[in-house]
Amino acid sequence: MQDYASNVLELTINTTETNFGPAFPKAESDQESDAQLGLMRIVNGKAQPPIEELTCDPAGTVIGALATGPHAITNVGFDVSRNYLRIWRENGTWWVKGLSSTNGTTPISGDSRKIYTIEPPRAQREPGKDYGPVEISMSDTLCLGTTIRFLVMDLAGSDRDTQKVHDAGNER
Repeated sequence: MQDYASNVLELTINTTETNFGPAFPKAESDQESDAQLGLMRIVNGKAQPPIEELTCDPAGTVIGALATGPHAITNVGFDVSRNYLRIWRENGTWWVKGLSSTNGTTPISGDSRKIYTIEPPRAQREPGKDYGPVEISMSDTLCLGTTIRFLVMDLAGSDRDTQKVHDAGNER
């Protein structure tokens, strides 16, 4: 919205900051880095509940037809592998990486609508090439294979203070 307003309408959208005195602490300005994200599956252009909360645990969330663990998401279709991709937060940034799936993963940027490749379908991969992680954010769409879509959403009201990511040296 901010990009649209500034680029197309040549406007700036800001909220006036007020001061209510010492009884009301100033709001944190870095809420973006503390964003708690979730995924909403999209089927035939329509949202399909539930919203799946992504974990801030360093191990992250694994999506797949047979994914296991406390933070696994298995609400997927027929063209999604056992363990398809992993999403995690590191130093306030959310990342996604393919787990050698058969059908590949492409996110669509919610800001620019640009399509990125996380991991191409297995038949199109370059031998020996490591397909590193790609940053994701609110309003991106994750395309798993040819039929599965997840909208990345900001979850309001989550308990951000208790969900901390540990050191940046976590394995990806």
